[in-house]
Amino acid sequence: MATESKPKTQETLDSWFHKLHAVSRSATEAQKQSSDQSQRGRMVRIEADINAKYDQLDTNNRLSERILTVRKLRDRLSDLKIELEKSILRLSDSKMITENFMVKVSEAQTINVECLTHRDKRRGKEYVSDPVQDELLAEQRLLSEVQGNLQNDIEEAFRQLCIMQDAHTSFHEDIMNKETAIEIDIEQYNMNEKSAQIGFKPYATRKPEW
Repeated sequence: MATESKPKTQETLDSWFHKLHAVSRSATEAQKQSSDQSQRGRMVRIEADINAKYDQLDTNNRLSERILTVRKLRDRLSDLKIELEKSILRLSDSKMITENFMVKVSEAQTINVECLTHRDKRRGKEYVSDPVQDELLAEQRLLSEVQGNLQNDIEEAFRQLCIMQDAHTSFHEDIMNKETAIEIDIEQYNMNEKSAQIGFKPYATRKPEW
């Protein structure tokens, strides 16, 4: 009767020791690589955190300086706007006084013309000059000259008022723009990594490519 021989499964002690040593060395190397990778990751996180805090500090310093500068400019513009408003008020009052005076000059000129017309009617066809006639004619020339000068002053005042009103509008818009800029800078200054809707993903607004 034939007998079946069993394969030899028993290993020698040396072979088993070498395999165990190889497995142990492989595990040690894997553990070391994992530890090194963990250390590198920790160093990257620390470096990124330091850089982020430095960038935030630098940005806040720049924002603080810009807020201070823009506030000074806004306050300066506000002061200039107040001075301009006073100048507009003074020029408007002066223009009104000049217009009122021009009305009186026009009334005096009307009276002068009526006097000359009345004297002409009384004299009939006589063209003899007398001191009163000369005074009335001189007064007429003076009133015409004064009226022309007043009209020029009124037109110049109106032109200056238009320029000043445009400047006032520009001042107001510039002040409002600086107010908006200050509000935006303050909002940015108060933001940090814990603020809402803050992300560190690069190009976060880009559309995904399909």
